Amino acid sequence: MNHPIGILGGTFDPIHHGHLRIAQEALEQCGLAQVRFIPSGTPPHRAAPLAAAPMRLEMVRLALNGHPDFIVDKREAFRTAPCYTVDTLSDLRAELGAQQPLCLILGGDAFLQLHTWHEWQRLFELAHIVVLQRAAGLPLGNAMNNADSALQAEYRKRPGISITCCPTQWPITFKPMNFTMLNIEEKTQAVVAALEDVKGQDIQVIDTSKLSTLFERMVIASAQSTRQTKALADHVEEQLKERGVTVLGVEGGDSGEWVLVDLGDVVVHIMQPAVRAYYNLEELWGVQPKLRAHAGK
Repeated sequence: MNHPIGILGGTFDPIHHGHLRIAQEALEQCGLAQVRFIPSGTPPHRAAPLAAAPMRLEMVRLALNGHPDFIVDKREAFRTAPCYTVDTLSDLRAELGAQQPLCLILGGDAFLQLHTWHEWQRLFELAHIVVLQRAAGLPLGNAMNNADSALQAEYRKRPGISITCCPTQWPITFKPMNFTMLNIEEKTQAVVAALEDVKGQDIQVIDTSKLSTLFERMVIASAQSTRQTKALADHVEEQLKERGVTVLGVEGGDSGEWVLVDLGDVVVHIMQPAVRAYYNLEELWGVQPKLRAHAGK
């Protein structure tokens, strides 16, 4: 039988490092031939994406560039009708045949809500469900014991079945993620803690989730010298890497007047006071800071 193909859907508004790490975990743990990223045009379970379909599709293409086992699948991207997973899997089955193993990749939270999806019980006829959870052990811990009774019943039907089993018995498999994926608040607080370690001043956090499709939090801090600006940026980069966060880029380190650290969904601006006053990013974005952030709060 062919190696299984992974399916990872989402709005990808925007795509970020967490999506790539989840795909890599599934690729390695399940022996997948590839992972197909399928951007949703009209998601049925959440508000419409902020970025238009062509922009989100291009962001996914750029993020996957150079990874030989990650593929962009645009079949949902331009649909105006609700994009139901059961329809997408049915399309893939028609293309690839009944014997091709398909692995629908889900996080634990999504799996616990599976019973609310359109024709959700048909999903088990179409694909193997791979649930990535934060730690090894019992499936989703106590949360599985409190899951919807119909969902629990479907899970009990499929213990210990192989990924490459008979296509009428696609299994549910729980896999531990071998990395700690910080949520947006945890990542933001890690940034603030790193800035406070090196005496960053006037640290402000701005919620940009409704203002930009490129990032969700902006953290701004002041430094009193070129040396301190660079030290703050270096410490943020070092501390976040230790927490398993990929640093996408650091800009402005040569001059040290304004250093930007790009963490994907969090962008950090470290500025000398005169530069910060001149550009006044808080006013430029037209919002008041979300909070005067402290790592311990």
